Amino acid sequence: MADLGGTFRASEYLSRKDPYTSFQQALNDHGLFPDSVLETTSGHFERFSTKGKPGEKNGYYAFELSGDFGFGYFGDWSKDLHVYWSSVSAEQMSVADRISFQQKKEQLTKERDKEKRRRYEKARKRAKKDLSKAVQAVTHDYLLKKNIKTQHDFKINVAGELLIPVYDENREVMSYQRIKPDGDKRFMPGGQVSDGMYFISGDNDVVCICEGVATGITINQATGYSVVCAFNAG
Repeated sequence: MADLGGTFRASEYLSRKDPYTSFQQALNDHGLFPDSVLETTSGHFERFSTKGKPGEKNGYYAFELSGDFGFGYFGDWSKDLHVYWSSVSAEQMSVADRISFQQKKEQLTKERDKEKRRRYEKARKRAKKDLSKAVQAVTHDYLLKKNIKTQHDFKINVAGELLIPVYDENREVMSYQRIKPDGDKRFMPGGQVSDGMYFISGDNDVVCICEGVATGITINQATGYSVVCAFNAG
């Protein structure tokens, strides 16, 4: 098995019986167990549940045979796991096979990116809906612990969690961060965090960049400067 962009080494799977069996084993070794694996998916993803729930399709794979070797791609959206796979190493491929593999890899990458955009767009709509249903934060244990007296556009959901909107560069909601009263933080499942930010208005002569919102508010209150909180997207 060749990595070629994934997370494991060629030597792990070279002794497998055949490419199809090797591919199934690679899926299983990464905690993925689809009900069945097609011997060819014609360059398209087959989706499956990773938690046994109807309608949940976080798992996916694509597999094809080309001559004496097989190649594919698999992953789990909920874990941000994405792996390219080949039954042989790149050194064992002919020039024609390498070109074919690279073309298929590019095709599968486009398919994955298309699915990623679809999922992020769906998450945006869910984030906006969740924020619209939540109430304006007047106070919250986390804010009190951080000595934050201004609520900005923070919300509180029915579970008592503080919701911090995550905006894109156009200041459109793309996701949100949930903060429990004890300070435990989680981002909305499936929402985009990369390139996300939270804006705190102030003097634009200097714009500060930090990670967390609490830190950003502290900087703003101490300096009067505008602050961009980049969460963990740094």
